[in-house]
Amino acid sequence: SIGMLLGNWTSLKAKSSEQTALIASEERLLLVRDILTSMEAVKALTWEDKFLTSLETCRTRETKAYRRYHQLRAMGANLGRCLPVVGACSVIMGAAFLEKRPLRAEEIYPLLALLQGMRDALCMSPTQFVYVRSFLLSLQRLQRS
Repeated sequence: SIGMLLGNWTSLKAKSSEQTALIASEERLLLVRDILTSMEAVKALTWEDKFLTSLETCRTRETKAYRRYHQLRAMGANLGRCLPVVGACSVIMGAAFLEKRPLRAEEIYPLLALLQGMRDALCMSPTQFVYVRSFLLSLQRLQRS
């Protein structure tokens, strides 16, 4: 359904953002290591401002990617929360359109109860896509090590 496609898209984008953040973190840590190992030369040649600018640039890229990752995770969770409501509305509107008459309460309430029972699974599916993709990314990183 549309919800599953949007959940999958969200998780793909979140995975991409997480990969970007991890690469930026590695670059920043390598830069910090270089600064610490050559501290005497940095101080002697007064390169502090140059290294500080480079470090700030790396940190900005890293935090931007992490911010995007967390925004996409939140979007996936919110998408999962709204899917049952959208699904219920579309089913009720479709039934009313096909019947060409107003629906009665004894028709709507069982439908709402059914859709409410499916709500938990629908709420969790976009978030689970993100978690599975993050887990697979972590496994790939461990295999490269």
